[in-house]
Amino acid sequence: MEAHSSILHSNPAGISDAEIWQKLKKSDNQALRLIYDQHIKILYLYGRRFSKDKGVIEDCIQELFMTLWERRFIIGDTDAIRPYLLTSLRRRMIRVTSKNHIRIDRNFEIEKYDFNIEFSSEENLINTEDSSELINKLSTELNKLSKKQQEVIYLKYHCGLGYEEIADVMAINYQSARNLMHKSLLLLRKQFSPLLIILSILI
Repeated sequence: MEAHSSILHSNPAGISDAEIWQKLKKSDNQALRLIYDQHIKILYLYGRRFSKDKGVIEDCIQELFMTLWERRFIIGDTDAIRPYLLTSLRRRMIRVTSKNHIRIDRNFEIEKYDFNIEFSSEENLINTEDSSELINKLSTELNKLSKKQQEVIYLKYHCGLGYEEIADVMAINYQSARNLMHKSLLLLRKQFSPLLIILSILI
């Protein structure tokens, strides 16, 4: 796992994701609480990329954790909880927000779903007048990208995922994840290279 990803996957209790997951599977409700507390903010922000309806996002997250608890005896092992949760939430959000209830798997290309990167006061770490023009340019250029290109950038820079984790979350293969990122960054560089400098700070 990449260094940036490992930092974001750490927890204050010093317990690994694999250990927390095993505790969950043994019906430790404190493990479920820890998972919720560690990941609820990033899950909500990720959900907001698919829908601005707060109720829909909260319902999908609640369903995710209820299902996780109900299926704790039969779920597989994992040493990376965040990608697991993001994958589950993504499926739910797309199914709920898609008029056609798109089937999601590695053999099905999905582009007919909403995914929008935007900058809000909650997410921006730079909120000065000097940065506002740069932020606006960044938003404009990002919104010119396809939904998948926006999502791969978001998962990489905001969620701290590696390419294998991104591939799992988006139900694509590893090389496709790398190709999406490469093409996305090439497009951004052509327009405004300083965007890349602040990309990992703002998103």
